[in-house]
Amino acid sequence: MQIGTDPNWSSFENVLIHQRYAVRHPETQERLEKTYEDVVDRMAHYVLSLDMPIDKITLQEAFKHVHDRHICLATPAMMNLGNPYVRRKGYYSCFPLGPIPDSTQEIFEYLRTCAAIFQYAGGVGLDYSLLRPAASPVDGFQGQSSGPCGFVPLFASGATCISQGGKRRGAMLGQMDYAHKDILDFIALKRDRTDLSSINLSVNVFGDFWKKKDLIREIANSMWISGDPGLLFSEEMANNSPYPSALKPFIKYVNPCGEYTSLPWSACNLLTVNALACEGIHDFEELGYYATCIGNAILWITMSHEGEGLPIESQHFPLFFETLKKIRPVGIGTSGVAEYLYSSGKEYDDIAAWKSIFDSLARGTLTASSDWATATKTFVEWDENYKSKHLSDIGYEGKKDTFWNTSTLCQAPTGSVSQFLRCIATGIEPLTTFSVNRQYVDSDTNKLKTVQLQSLASPDRPLKVIDAQMQLKVISNIQSWLHTSASKTIMVPKETTVEDIEEIIWAAKEMKLKGLTVFREGCRLDSIVSSSDSSQITRVSRLPDNLDSKKYKFKGQSSVHIFISYDPDIPKEPKEIFIEVGKSGTKINSLCNAIARQASLALRSGTNPQMVIKSLLGNDDGDFLMNSKCGRATSIPDAVALALQSFIGDNNANEIYDICPMCHHNTFMRVGTGCKTCQRCSHSTC
Repeated sequence: MQIGTDPNWSSFENVLIHQRYAVRHPETQERLEKTYEDVVDRMAHYVLSLDMPIDKITLQEAFKHVHDRHICLATPAMMNLGNPYVRRKGYYSCFPLGPIPDSTQEIFEYLRTCAAIFQYAGGVGLDYSLLRPAASPVDGFQGQSSGPCGFVPLFASGATCISQGGKRRGAMLGQMDYAHKDILDFIALKRDRTDLSSINLSVNVFGDFWKKKDLIREIANSMWISGDPGLLFSEEMANNSPYPSALKPFIKYVNPCGEYTSLPWSACNLLTVNALACEGIHDFEELGYYATCIGNAILWITMSHEGEGLPIESQHFPLFFETLKKIRPVGIGTSGVAEYLYSSGKEYDDIAAWKSIFDSLARGTLTASSDWATATKTFVEWDENYKSKHLSDIGYEGKKDTFWNTSTLCQAPTGSVSQFLRCIATGIEPLTTFSVNRQYVDSDTNKLKTVQLQSLASPDRPLKVIDAQMQLKVISNIQSWLHTSASKTIMVPKETTVEDIEEIIWAAKEMKLKGLTVFREGCRLDSIVSSSDSSQITRVSRLPDNLDSKKYKFKGQSSVHIFISYDPDIPKEPKEIFIEVGKSGTKINSLCNAIARQASLALRSGTNPQMVIKSLLGNDDGDFLMNSKCGRATSIPDAVALALQSFIGDNNANEIYDICPMCHHNTFMRVGTGCKTCQRCSHSTC
């Protein structure tokens, strides 16, 4: 299959390179890399310049596959590998830390380690099960504990505040044993709070959990409302893994997306094989081999260069380093599989096709792992029963069965890296559309643009609706083939009931899943805007394929650019707002992003723009921002309101705004046929 050649892909990925992956000159801030190929050349040059236990020709061929978009590295490596200027050279995506000790001092030491990991572009998994319940005595019965749920927001705020090189936010998972006394409070955390978006929550399931019918119903109810918590089936994680018997009791800790299950203090680098490249000259076995060689080259750099790639500032760095040297994990997964299946004339739930893909991928990764064991004269211990069955299942008999890695297969969700592979259906998600729209601010013109991305040039049949049972069947089989786990959310329609979700939980048990996440259309973001009847959720309208936009620049200590998008066929209706703040820090831009999203959500939900204006107008933080047409704003929210007011005035001749004689803002308008009233200070001529 020909990988997407539409120029829109290049336009959008060049924006990603500019915003996230390009090396920046430390003095001029100039982006020294313009394209995906520039980034690949930088990584390849660095790896090939170092001594490696395998021949350079193999690594050259591996990076050629990266260059040709057959394989892609994860974000940390793409940002940092070979960057001569970066101090925090983070190469690893996944950091399961395990249980937080029940000590205030150690809790904050773990928080500091999380901050270091975020700065190194990694994500963190934490277990709150050892923390004493709320109201437990502390300090010789002189006080009471806040309980584990009191610390979850603390860690979540760290993920929100600590930027990964100013390029993306930290990500975190919090897990807790179902038998903890505070489990009901833990389950309810994200349905009761809106400030925990940076952390996913999951419940550890084992033992007598299935006898707790009321608890299962409560979990289903929270899933229905907020999408959290997920479930982690720790016994399945441990039993269906290559780890030897002595380590299996500790295999229950995961990273933020749940695809990497491992020991505490582990770290894993992720790589993705492009399924769209596996029809014709290349196949999954070949690409799995080369992807593993790159992953192992990164491991080799870390082990032979004093921990390079790990958060060396963390006081827990020695634990990461020793665990990594002991188990040497890599995580090879796929993206674009649903498109590959569709183009091959197969359905998404064709389990035989999935097995063929992952059997081939597994054979390639293990052949590479065996070659590294031979080259280094070292190997790891595998559970012999698991090894015998697994190698037989994937058709690996008769080959060398000593491996350098404890695990090689790990199915990540894949985010921006799938844009470089030019996949619409990222990771192992089903194909639900043949094209997607992406919006971005063009770095040259500073204007908001919308591009349509498409991978399949000529779809020849309609897409099949993939229900929850189909998704469960696919994820169950995939997880049984993987050495760790797979990230795949079970998507269900808005009308799904709590009882339906409860049935999905029970089905997950029967299908021996390692983990489960359910997301119902209408929960979380879509539920923010509701009608007067709280039981009726307002549906958010879809954006049209093509949008025009108007830009409003407010000058101040930091210039603020506000883009208001609209359907050119309906120019009077603002649809979406985008805010960009000059040289301000990432915290300000994050807050502006939140303001823009909430305002956009309200507009797309049918809220009168005047209501949005009223909610933002008059916010005063002492700032001074000026636009010659809109007037003076005293905060960024105020500037958004003024820009929106100006937009409505520009697009509706019946609504003309004048300068208010009291507050001197361009917010004075006629109400009805007589009086003029200021929409900012309420001054009226009546």
